[in-house]
Amino acid sequence: MTVFLGESGFVELIRAGVVDNETYSLAPGDVSVAKDRFSFTYPTGMLITGDLVQFKATDGGLLDFVDASGWIDNTIHEDGAWYVNVDDVGGIRLYHYFGDAVNGEQQGRVSLQQPTRTIPLEVGVDQSTGRCLAQCTDYEFSNTREAADVTALTDEFRNQYSGIISGSGSLNCFFSYRQEMCDGTNQPTEKAAYLHQLVLRQTLGSKFRAKLFVIRPEVGAGNAANDQVWFEFDALITNSAISLEPTSLIRSRIQFVTTGPIRMKIATAEGFYLLQENNGFLLLNQDVASRLERDTV
Repeated sequence: MTVFLGESGFVELIRAGVVDNETYSLAPGDVSVAKDRFSFTYPTGMLITGDLVQFKATDGGLLDFVDASGWIDNTIHEDGAWYVNVDDVGGIRLYHYFGDAVNGEQQGRVSLQQPTRTIPLEVGVDQSTGRCLAQCTDYEFSNTREAADVTALTDEFRNQYSGIISGSGSLNCFFSYRQEMCDGTNQPTEKAAYLHQLVLRQTLGSKFRAKLFVIRPEVGAGNAANDQVWFEFDALITNSAISLEPTSLIRSRIQFVTTGPIRMKIATAEGFYLLQENNGFLLLNQDVASRLERDTV
């Protein structure tokens, strides 16, 4: 019998954003070239440090407030996407890499230049790649299905009708506001402070996408086959709390509810066959030993 310990799991978060179709104005005076910092009037909480943000000039002109060195091809275009670092007063700095944006260091910062006009900007927060939640200590997740009572007066036994599925859970981790490492993975990491910021995000809401791994590859003696088992869903944060004691580590406690479908997914390294409706193998018109192979991830 194979058993798995809790060390086989980890939490992967994906920042979920919606495209904001409103247009904002960036005037030449809103750009500080010396500090590589700019700002414009946008709703509080719309942008959070680490977001991958798409900027587009809606007048057909170029985003000439970003220096040519800030583009991959060293050529200024009318739209582009960068990771942002947002300071306490709403000032924005651009970065090419998520880790640099989270830490807010000068190294890796995109250089700006003085724009020649007031630029009408369309700003959108893109969904980015999944990242391991740094220093997560444990999580809990539960599914529930409502049952509607459809018992009639003539029934001798109670009848129930299957209702709507919902989910809820909690995450516990050590508090961090800088980029930290996740043990046992080579993924870029997500800071715990982001979950606290989501609750305060008014424009886009507290939505995020999560993968809660029960079993991950190459962890535990019982997982030599590199199998994976995880739950995948979109969720809203309903409560965030920080536990502070002078003699203890600072911990974050996050509670959430799911929104939309909940999927339990299993990926194995074993071979697969394409079966017919009668569960028989699908044979090829070749020699008996031939099989139809598929690509595996």
